[in-house]
Amino acid sequence: MVKHLLGPVPVFLGHLLVETRRHTVRIEGTTEEEAAAIGRAVRRAALALAAVFDVEYVHAVIINTGCDHFHQHVYPRHRGTPSDYQWFEADSWPGAPHGDADAVEQLCSRLRPHFL
Repeated sequence: MVKHLLGPVPVFLGHLLVETRRHTVRIEGTTEEEAAAIGRAVRRAALALAAVFDVEYVHAVIINTGCDHFHQHVYPRHRGTPSDYQWFEADSWPGAPHGDADAVEQLCSRLRPHFL
């Protein structure tokens, strides 16, 4: 099991975060260059997730609550997710892939070539 702040839990496989190197609280605090790099990184993450999973969609969202630094979530909605699971609930579907530290490491190995 992956160690989580709340204790050991399996994690939803494919939930990625894009962050800036320079600290900023919100997207409007980024420079033009940083914003363009964020867009490229989000696109690359979406393409990588679509390449390694059978996805219906790849969502990208900035929520910015409860955290004092910018990050953008990029995560898949796996094919077969029932329609009664909203976009922000796809990870709670029991059929969605979840895994432990070994599964996360294996997924990272599959995603890595898409970021080189």
